[in-house]
Amino acid sequence: MDIYFQHGIFDGSRVMEKESKQVIKHPGTDASLSVGFLLCFILTITAYCIVQTEGLGVTAKIIIIACLAFVQFLAQMFFFLHLGREKKPRWKLWMFLSMVVVVGILVIGSLWIMHNLDYNMMHMTPEEQGAYMKKNEGI
Repeated sequence: MDIYFQHGIFDGSRVMEKESKQVIKHPGTDASLSVGFLLCFILTITAYCIVQTEGLGVTAKIIIIACLAFVQFLAQMFFFLHLGREKKPRWKLWMFLSMVVVVGILVIGSLWIMHNLDYNMMHMTPEEQGAYMKKNEGI
């Protein structure tokens, strides 16, 4: 039990009074949040402009957008989630790694489902697909 709670029980004072006077310090300042927002905004606009550019090949666009996405990912981890700035970063690191596992499962599962749908449905013409779906609607 918390020492403030134990003392509050015995002397009849308010239990939360001492804790409510503490100031909670947030790791992000307004300047760092603004820099993070501007960086992510610029990276997003850059990715959009690259997609709209007609001079680049598809492979080059994919590589550049993947690099921009990775930089934006790092910026969001540092500026918004404050990974690596706290005294004991282990807790946030474990939470981050568990989130990566869950997102990985969702992405890989979605790609697997789409691949199976593509494999099972692409050998049919659009008319055959419509007839197949009408036939199996009641499943």
